[in-house]
Amino acid sequence: MSVNVHPAGGTVAATGGCCGGGGCGGGPVVSQPGFLRPRFFAGQLLTEDDLELLIAYVTGKDRLRNRYLFGAGVVCGLEVACPPCGGGKVKVQPGYALDCCGRDIVVACAEEVDVNALVRDLRIARLGEDCGDPCAGKDTTTTTGGAQQGIARHYCLYLHYAEEPTDPVAPYATEEPCGQGCEPSRVREGFNFLLRCEDHEQPADDAVARVLACLPSRTTDDVARRVDRLDRYGRPLLDAVSSVDTPVAFEAADAARFRESLDALAEAAPAPEAAAAPQPGNEQARSTTDRLRVLAGGLARLDLQDPAARAQLQKDHGLDVDKARASLAGAAERLGGTVERVWADRLDREAVAALLAQSARLAEPKGPPVPQVELRMLAQGVPFNAAVLTVLREDAASVREWLLRWLDQRPNLTDCALRDELATVATATGAEPDTNDRGAVRETGAAAMRLAAAHRRTLVDCVCAAINPPCAPCEDTGVLLACLEVRDCEVVRICNAARDFVLGGSALRYWGLGRLHEVVEQVCCAKPRVAGKPMAAVTGAEGAAVLPFTSTAFAGPAPERPAGLGAELLPALAQLGMRLPVPFPPVGEAQRPADATAALAGQLAALSQRVAQLSEQLSDTRSQLQQERGRAGKPPAQRPRRKEGSGGS
Repeated sequence: MSVNVHPAGGTVAATGGCCGGGGCGGGPVVSQPGFLRPRFFAGQLLTEDDLELLIAYVTGKDRLRNRYLFGAGVVCGLEVACPPCGGGKVKVQPGYALDCCGRDIVVACAEEVDVNALVRDLRIARLGEDCGDPCAGKDTTTTTGGAQQGIARHYCLYLHYAEEPTDPVAPYATEEPCGQGCEPSRVREGFNFLLRCEDHEQPADDAVARVLACLPSRTTDDVARRVDRLDRYGRPLLDAVSSVDTPVAFEAADAARFRESLDALAEAAPAPEAAAAPQPGNEQARSTTDRLRVLAGGLARLDLQDPAARAQLQKDHGLDVDKARASLAGAAERLGGTVERVWADRLDREAVAALLAQSARLAEPKGPPVPQVELRMLAQGVPFNAAVLTVLREDAASVREWLLRWLDQRPNLTDCALRDELATVATATGAEPDTNDRGAVRETGAAAMRLAAAHRRTLVDCVCAAINPPCAPCEDTGVLLACLEVRDCEVVRICNAARDFVLGGSALRYWGLGRLHEVVEQVCCAKPRVAGKPMAAVTGAEGAAVLPFTSTAFAGPAPERPAGLGAELLPALAQLGMRLPVPFPPVGEAQRPADATAALAGQLAALSQRVAQLSEQLSDTRSQLQQERGRAGKPPAQRPRRKEGSGGS
């Protein structure tokens, strides 16, 4: 619903559609994309179609540029304020705005808008009939103190583009059999105001929201956990299988971890004379389990050595292997009843159970040995057995299925080879796997690595696509000016901060971001240095010449020429007598006089102070906007949705 406004004389009626039925392009619909431009030649018979096409082309290009280059919103002005006499009205100051079709909306003079009349029009649009004056019977509500006051209602004021044909002219005689009446010779552009009920903002659809949608969320947490498992186990599985026939190195870092974990387990162990120790808590159990994993991994590396090499390593690094085996046995026994209680993740439970079983085997060197692949996985700090392999195979199958389904649902995929590569990933399922089957372990490791890499590629594809801005839709041609709080048919509060701004040069300069030109002016427009009077012409008290002493008289060896832009730019500026007020290291800094260093330091200090002032101004502006939203009586995170015809009146 709209109220007609009178710009420069004449009533302006609202027109439907984005551009009067012709679409946002402003030109005729053609079979090929793009604009149709008229071409004129000598002897051509010009008709109204040719001239209208020229107008449509120019207008359409202007609106296209406004729509996609600048966007919809308020460019300047259009403040909504309370008029001096009140009476349920507001005053809109002159200004300029763009709607989502790129059409210019110019308010040349201040306009007084009757909010109560707009509320009545809104009710007519919602209910389909006129219910009379909305202020005839004022609604009241009782407060806690017993005082009666009107119900607060919240609306938002929108500005709409409008146009109307005007200045009718009688055409010359034509060949029309029935004659022809007057035709309008001009189209007057104007505007009107509409009031809508305040609605909560729809979820944002910008680059940040789309990037966040690419990241793991509640709907994809399970997939992210499975991918993390595969990523954690893929490389160690391949390394364990490929190194079965080669020795495993034991270095100084391994010895340090061995000693640290052994000491930590010894400190956490209960005293020998103590009674039966209680079960450790969740945090203590996790910490002890991790120390046990490190110690068991170091002992596994030692057991993978031949006896002579093992004895030499113990001697070189001072390792107490017997104490370590005893600590393994004690810690594994204490942690035996904590697996189901502490570890919620299925793979974690299976891995901890494998760690405890393998630690018990390592504590008894004369007992049955740990299988080679499992021992080499443990040497990498990754507990592994047949149950863990089963979980990994299930994860691989699940992740592969999810990735293929995600690719099928993605319309604008840029990683074109990803789908075909996923189709070649083999994921085994079925019977209980055997960790001694190196082929099966290798296949699972390779699938885990490829699937984890494919998942990363999907994230990169999604994030990179989210960065590319889409063409904004134009479903609502209204430009939000302000949100109003109305009580007892009086406007009691106005929030102009709810509007969208067009981030043009004038707005950026007004907010202080354009003051960078002051820094540029200091650099580019400074008066060049000129030769002054000879110092010998300056005399002291007794007529003697004042000659300053030069601290450096010899250039010395040529300084090393730095690379980059500064190597070319700074010497050239120095020859021009200019100094950059930025912390670039000048060429030949060691040979620069002390006074030049002090001058540069002063310029840097002044620039830093200026940047701090600009930052403070931006912070104050942001605080003022938040305070304005708070005075309007709504949270800062809530914004009205530009959808006409929703909510109650």
